[in-house]
Amino acid sequence: AGVTLESTISLADAAEELVVLAGLDVAPSAPPVPDAAPKVCLDGLRLQLPLPLQIETSQGTKEGQLVSGDFDGAKLQVQIGEIVAAPSKAAKLARGVESELNGLRCWKWSPSPGELYTLLQLRAAGVTLESTISLADAAEELV
Repeated sequence: AGVTLESTISLADAAEELVVLAGLDVAPSAPPVPDAAPKVCLDGLRLQLPLPLQIETSQGTKEGQLVSGDFDGAKLQVQIGEIVAAPSKAAKLARGVESELNGLRCWKWSPSPGELYTLLQLRAAGVTLESTISLADAAEELV
């Protein structure tokens, strides 16, 4: 003998219940509130050297400066205190560690509070680094 089941739920009610059970019946969220300060667009950005940088250490944030180089082959140089070194070497000195560090990941530039970009992110975005010293000024300093 066959059993016949009859439902008192309409097709529309069943569909509505499925939507609720699936978690799709969520009120639309409010539009996102823009940050107080817009994020810096890195694409095609040109930055003047020296560029203030910061690095997180066990003693807190330390300051440094990117003083020379570019992302097109000229070696980057970071100054921390009186010492000028490659980003990785400067990161090791700033953090007081012997282990190898990727200075391009450690050193960060902050265009505004709460906004940090690593040197790696700047390079990936095609940021151009420009020296404030002209070739004539550099030649004059050597004399």
